[in-house]
Amino acid sequence: MEKKTIHFNTSLNKARNICSKQEKCVVDIQKKLYEWGVDPSDTKIIIEKLVEEKFIDEARFAKSFTRQKFLQNKWGKVKIKYHLNQKKITEKNILKAFHEIKDTEYQEILYDLLVRKKQSTKAKSQYQLKGKLINYALSRGFETDKIHSALNLILKQ
Repeated sequence: MEKKTIHFNTSLNKARNICSKQEKCVVDIQKKLYEWGVDPSDTKIIIEKLVEEKFIDEARFAKSFTRQKFLQNKWGKVKIKYHLNQKKITEKNILKAFHEIKDTEYQEILYDLLVRKKQSTKAKSQYQLKGKLINYALSRGFETDKIHSALNLILKQ
């Protein structure tokens, strides 16, 4: 019984340490605890304790994740939402996180991505170019209507 208590406390402290260095969600910590071989009943208690102590905050995680993926990776909302859903973040927290992205900034990033991609894309026709640019923007997670708006501006130039 003594060994289990030590393992529990060690795991809890390691999890606290990880959460204090970088935003993590419940799913991330559950995976870590599973990798460490922590008993599932202990995992539940550790997660509850981390949430109670504010080491884990799903809303804060969603905002941080959204900002990082949008500004650094230039991902669109579709791709960000998909990845947050994979981490079992609630729809409410995802919508709150999307308020962190200003519409003008969102359009500017999409526009800049498409302009840069247009310069490096070889196409035999305007139609083929447009198709390649649409596919590129879709793969980055941007919405179709926003892509078409940005492309209309770019291709008129």
